[in-house]
Amino acid sequence: PILIRAKKAYWNASDLRYKETFEKTKGKYHTVKDALDIVYHRKVTDDISKVKYKENYMSQLGIWLSIPDRPDHFHHRAVTDAVSDVKYKEDLTWLKGIGCYAYDTPDFTLAEKNKTLYSKYKYKEVFERTKSDFKYVADCPINKHFKYATQLMNEKKYRADYEQRKDKYHLVVDEPRHLLAKIAGDQISQIKYRKDYEKSKDKFTSIVDTPEHLRTTKVNKQISDILYKLEYNKAKPRGYTTIHDTPMLLHVRKVKDEVSDLKYKEVYQRNKSNCTIVPDSVHIKAAKDAYKVNTNLDYKKQYEANKAYWRWTPDRPDFIQAAKSSLQQSDVEYKLDREFLKGCKLSVTDDKDMVLALRNSLIESDLKYKEKHVKERGTCHAVP
Repeated sequence: PILIRAKKAYWNASDLRYKETFEKTKGKYHTVKDALDIVYHRKVTDDISKVKYKENYMSQLGIWLSIPDRPDHFHHRAVTDAVSDVKYKEDLTWLKGIGCYAYDTPDFTLAEKNKTLYSKYKYKEVFERTKSDFKYVADCPINKHFKYATQLMNEKKYRADYEQRKDKYHLVVDEPRHLLAKIAGDQISQIKYRKDYEKSKDKFTSIVDTPEHLRTTKVNKQISDILYKLEYNKAKPRGYTTIHDTPMLLHVRKVKDEVSDLKYKEVYQRNKSNCTIVPDSVHIKAAKDAYKVNTNLDYKKQYEANKAYWRWTPDRPDFIQAAKSSLQQSDVEYKLDREFLKGCKLSVTDDKDMVLALRNSLIESDLKYKEKHVKERGTCHAVP
């Protein structure tokens, strides 16, 4: 049960399984069309859109509002002020060396808050602060399993006992196996064997008819191949045939058949297709069960069948800790917001610098400056 639980925990905490699910679902984002951020983005896009701006301008292009009760000289003075370049730059000249900006306006406050929200350093501040406080649970099943496997594969620990005792080895000289090896070495030694002969060979004279010499000659004759085959060669031309049914020959033939590999396999080849195996016998069932346990194919079939169905207790401490550590260390999770917003092209339109640039462009815009004059230009009625 511990190994099965550890295997399940490993699957749940596996970065490969996590990324496999991510790769399957990364193109299937569901965005709510009326979400606050999307509605706000559309509104901001409409506000800064040049097409929308020109659309309103073109819709009001032929509509002139005349003010009949304005005097002519007052109108001309207003037109002169509007066209005057000195008057236009008067405010800019007065504010040129001051450089004061109202940073506590709602636009600037909102821009500063958005800049803080979009800041990468602020986003990673909590993770960087708590990164060093993360502690692994040392006695979890998977760590115990890794520790035990490391101890089993540790070659240094495997050889530690030998390394401690290899310099303290003492050889017992009079041990029985050493004495036996020494005696056997003396017995098979050619030098020891010929030592006495070499000492006495010059002092010894051989006598032909000594019992020892006669016995040696007789033995040599018996083992001589020529003398052994002499009787056979003499009797061969007489047409002598051996008797095949002597007890010795029958016994030899029977022994030969018993030890013959061909005879042994002949019975097997004759009966190999007539083998009947009871399918529900005990040893067949045991072999099938052992094969199912050890087979990798059956294991993978079960895994493929249950691959998308994870059953685990979500509120277990080790699973919660593994999920938190995976989320903290996951590069995909870290970049998920950026990947999600990559194709949207959302720019921070209310950033402090953007708001300031937009205001400056409105102030410096010649079209905006002359808009009022252009609207009122065709409604002037001269008083005769």
